[in-house]
Amino acid sequence: MVAPKFYLNYLESGWIIEPLLSDTIYAVSKRAEHFRDKERQYREKERYMRSINPDYYDKYDNAGRAEKRKEYFYRQKNILLKVLKVTGIHIFAHAVYLYYDLREYSFHEPVRRGDENDIEFEKNLAWAIENYPELTVTEVTDISFMSTDLPDILSSQFTDKVVKIVESGNFKLSKFGNRNLWKGDIAFEMDRREYLKNYGCYYTRRWLEENNKKVVVRNK
Repeated sequence: MVAPKFYLNYLESGWIIEPLLSDTIYAVSKRAEHFRDKERQYREKERYMRSINPDYYDKYDNAGRAEKRKEYFYRQKNILLKVLKVTGIHIFAHAVYLYYDLREYSFHEPVRRGDENDIEFEKNLAWAIENYPELTVTEVTDISFMSTDLPDILSSQFTDKVVKIVESGNFKLSKFGNRNLWKGDIAFEMDRREYLKNYGCYYTRRWLEENNKKVVVRNK
């Protein structure tokens, strides 16, 4: 979806607010899991086809292409999560995850130490406890999204821009942003058509309501 004008205003002013960051992480997470599932589907198809024809190969390398996109979005997710404070340590399926809670969404980051493919449970749990001794370790039964289909999420162009800004370090992070960006209780003004097109985000509307802000919509 097109990013709400509200988000663009903040990015241009050097601010990354919690709803913007949460929606961005959610979008890249969904894309990463989408391509993860696509890769699995293509790998399974390759195995099946080779059981019929040992000489079979996918000339388009769909599995490889999906894997590259998966890694691309997981990398973006990890970059964005570094901005946040870890709020818990979760254990699921004999693996350890750092847990991040952002009101509307929550996120998990797998703990891997040493070799890229090293998922030794005891080693990872010991590292997490040593680095986050103040956090509670919780065993959970599920960490996945209900669906990995791509819904109406922020565009890749927008999330790429947010990741680039976070990598640069040239931003200010806040739950509520810079209050100087509006006058009184008015967050910003926009054309009615722009409002309907770019401001239909439930999470953004809720954020404004919670902070007693409103949008002045011009009639055009």
